[in-house]
Amino acid sequence: MTFMDSKKSNRDAAATANELFEISNAVNKTDNFDDLYALIHTSLNKIFKLENLSIAIYHKDKDSITFPYFADELGSEIEEIFNISKSQSLPARVINDGKPILFYQDDIVKMPAETWKMYPHTSCKIWAGAPLKVKGQSIGALIVQSDRSKETFKKSDLDFLESVADFVAASIEREQIQIARQKSEEISQVLLEITSAVHSSENLSQLYRRIHQTLKRIIDVSNFFIALYDHSKNTINFKYFVDQFDKALPRAESLTKVSSLTGEVIIKKQPLLLNETMLLERAKKKKIVGTTPKTWLGVPLIIRGEVIGVVAVQSYLDADLYDEKDLQVLSAISDQMALAIHRKRAEDALRVSEARYRLLADS
Repeated sequence: MTFMDSKKSNRDAAATANELFEISNAVNKTDNFDDLYALIHTSLNKIFKLENLSIAIYHKDKDSITFPYFADELGSEIEEIFNISKSQSLPARVINDGKPILFYQDDIVKMPAETWKMYPHTSCKIWAGAPLKVKGQSIGALIVQSDRSKETFKKSDLDFLESVADFVAASIEREQIQIARQKSEEISQVLLEITSAVHSSENLSQLYRRIHQTLKRIIDVSNFFIALYDHSKNTINFKYFVDQFDKALPRAESLTKVSSLTGEVIIKKQPLLLNETMLLERAKKKKIVGTTPKTWLGVPLIIRGEVIGVVAVQSYLDADLYDEKDLQVLSAISDQMALAIHRKRAEDALRVSEARYRLLADS
């Protein structure tokens, strides 16, 4: 190494250390992800002159990746990519392998079409990606690329890219923790309000309305119903029903004659989350009453091991409105809903019984 090379190397090391410090500082102070990603892009560009940068986030429940940040000099955009666990695309390889990778143009031109088809660049000189990891699991990838020169980024630079990816992942994890904490607080408040509604509601109908209003805090309930199961008659009765398309209250169903989605939840005693494909299959088998939704989520209401009903939500417009997290949230409060309904039914039954007794006594 010449004296001049040594000076350049020291200067580059100082520059990367400074940019890494700036990124670390931004991660701790910036709450807006768009601002953070843009700052990271600016910092990396100061060192490597990489004109294209993207952040890919992996969604395990859908086995897909989305790109909340995609800075591309060609002005291109990338839509959500599915089947990541089986995909050969470059971001998928970073996420699935869980380690940084680097490809030069000579490597890229030899790759199968699927690997590269998601990118509009036909003359990419260099492509590099590092995984975003939280608790050892890949939740996405930090990706850089250049169409101008393969000299802008070297294999030795992957360590720096991985360090930046660690900062990004830490920021995402912090946001996830905050969201989880907020969600937990919201669920606790919902549970408290449902408990309170038992005492403040004059009757079951009012309780159903209050449960519906309360749930708006934590889940989309634009299309919502509460159905109760009558064990003695083996029937399902829809006690509360709000729907954008089907305005009429559904008729009572016999569990022995109708194999509906609600009946399936009751029989299996388990929550049921269905996507558009699953719902279309059930519609063909006439297992859906009314308009076929694009997504459906139902949770059993259980008291002492016995199903007393079902609470369900659905969407006719957004096939991705509900996911496993919504299933967990609704399941977490279903016991409290079941208990509230059970208590109010007992109170109403006692009130009716007392009224009949007074009527008989007066006569």
